[in-house]
Amino acid sequence: MRRQYDKLFLLGGLVCALFFAALLLVRTGVFPLSKRTVPEAALRAGQLPTTGERWMNIYQGDRKIGTTHSRLEPVEDGYRLTERVAMRINTMGLVQDLTLDSRGWLHPDLTLSRFTFAMRSGRFAFNASGQVENDHLVARIQSGDSERRLRLPLEAPPYLPAGILAAAVQDGLAPFEHRVFPIFDPSTMALETITLIPKGRETLQIGVHDVDAIKVSLSFKGVSQDAWLDENGELLMEKGLLGIRQVRVSREEALAGLPVSASGDLTRVAAIVPDRRLPDPAGLKRLTLRLGGIDPGRYGLLGEGRQQLSGNRLTVTRENVDDLPGAMARDALPPEIRAFLAPSIFVTSDHPKIQALAGELVDPAATPLANLQQLVAWMQANIEKRPVLSLPDALNTLDNRMGDCNEYAVLLAALARAAGYPAQVEAGLVYHEGRFFYHAWNRVYIDRWITVDALFDQIPADVTHIRFARGSAREQLDILPLLGKLEISILNME
Repeated sequence: MRRQYDKLFLLGGLVCALFFAALLLVRTGVFPLSKRTVPEAALRAGQLPTTGERWMNIYQGDRKIGTTHSRLEPVEDGYRLTERVAMRINTMGLVQDLTLDSRGWLHPDLTLSRFTFAMRSGRFAFNASGQVENDHLVARIQSGDSERRLRLPLEAPPYLPAGILAAAVQDGLAPFEHRVFPIFDPSTMALETITLIPKGRETLQIGVHDVDAIKVSLSFKGVSQDAWLDENGELLMEKGLLGIRQVRVSREEALAGLPVSASGDLTRVAAIVPDRRLPDPAGLKRLTLRLGGIDPGRYGLLGEGRQQLSGNRLTVTRENVDDLPGAMARDALPPEIRAFLAPSIFVTSDHPKIQALAGELVDPAATPLANLQQLVAWMQANIEKRPVLSLPDALNTLDNRMGDCNEYAVLLAALARAAGYPAQVEAGLVYHEGRFFYHAWNRVYIDRWITVDALFDQIPADVTHIRFARGSAREQLDILPLLGKLEISILNME
């Protein structure tokens, strides 16, 4: 069973992570702060009823792939916001159902007080809860049999994504006035900002009706999408990344026709086709590309280490592992390198299960390269290669014994750190059968940084691994602006 998935089937992992970012913009919304009644004549004219509850259909193209149900209701000290997103997602032919359930208790100005969040997909589950305490957001994360705490410093009171438009409408929407909202998104466990700009009025077709709408632009991580509001300030429609849009409907229409169809294959939708094929990617020592459609200078990591950037010309050189040392003096590591031995919220290198497995696999008398090869070999034999829709988590991956590139990358990072080898997660592109796919892998320090792809059993990783980002899920989202814009031309291969 484990070997039935080919290499192409596993290249959807990072796209799933980017998809969660697309959901962040999809999951903004607006509600009135008191229930109003709408005359029957207004309904016949095409205006939707204004209540504290909202149903949306989620589409990719003309295909319905999910629903969103949200509700905002007053409580004693503010408001309670509940939201459920249910979707059917296709990554490389594997269809999976994904649900996100969140509940937030908000202050009267709609900033966050406390929250609970749950994500479900197959055997993977992620649960979190937390609250704002003075100038920090304190969260508890449940993964497998482990509970961890996350403490994020706050520069300003944050909003939940679904409260942004409501807050903007409450304050008044001045045309072309930039509004920057600090937000906390439980599906990425990160603090970010979203910029909102009212664009004026447009006539929007909702079903068979034409509705006078207010258009606003929402910008996140350099990516923009549009939303349309009715006269009462309620969300009518949004359009965003990966061909995804959501449209406001009645409860009956949202629930009709279930189950929804799966999305189009997200991995192929996001893939980049270069101007020519690479006949032997794994055998290349050097690869030179031209990057078009973007500003390469925005991505400082493009010109670091084995990657050299000149203008829009990128050269990637295969690393040499033949001259690595037979031992590594861990006590002599520089502080900036030692920092990547420490555990993080999803790279749980200090957990007893991770520590025990690393201790079993690593031989103190062996070379660092041999030990790294042993870690990768164990993962190849014991972690089923299967696309997963969840936040990548080392302990969850070890417990469930399955994952795609994201899960492989966080688990190898955890095992390597537990074994005494600094490790990080990198993200970008990799080539396979005529296309560049979004992908995640590692770099591990054994006297110097070496690029490693545990999923594809490559030490070092081949030169088609093009790094755009490095770090946690938050840093990986910096590659969002590449989607649908990046063009690749192959200039030279050796």
